Amino acid sequence: MSISIHTIDARGHIMLETMRDYFGLSPSEMLREIQGMVTTTEDVLSAKGIKYQDLRSALVPRTDRHEAGFIFDSQDIESCWYGLDVMEQLLPLLDIKSNHSVQCGDLIGNDQQFILSVLEESLVLAREFEFIHGTALYCVYINNLSESALERIHKSLSQFKPYVGFIPGTFSSRARIYLSTILSNSFLKHGKK
Repeated sequence: MSISIHTIDARGHIMLETMRDYFGLSPSEMLREIQGMVTTTEDVLSAKGIKYQDLRSALVPRTDRHEAGFIFDSQDIESCWYGLDVMEQLLPLLDIKSNHSVQCGDLIGNDQQFILSVLEESLVLAREFEFIHGTALYCVYINNLSESALERIHKSLSQFKPYVGFIPGTFSSRARIYLSTILSNSFLKHGKK
């Protein structure tokens, strides 16, 4: 049986390396383990009415699509659950039929000057803001966006006071690399599900 694997999250899946090293598994044994995980994933998705193959556009980057990290100043949100407030603004802006991988997190790091320099070189501003600390900034990174969707989301979010702007992530940059190391996988959006 041929199984097509769209992606393996190497950063969040150290279990594979640990398992291989601890049990001394051969490459063929590792392949069997990974295929078993994919089969389990397919079964869980199938029970929810989702075909794994239909998630490809959310899991595999495409050169004709865009990625962006939308940045919000959590100090401008009254609730300590600022991620919820952000999602209530952002999710309705995504096409109901589209698929996306979504990662979220605060801009963490010990070197605040580095974070500021990344923002200065990459952030497409929606408004001016004063950088106080990276952890005051919350990022929602979304892939598989059309150019028009990216523009529409940016324009719509500009009406939301906490929205600062977005960091383009379509091509490699210091900002994209930084975001890839600090954001957590949050969810896959698949059509209406």
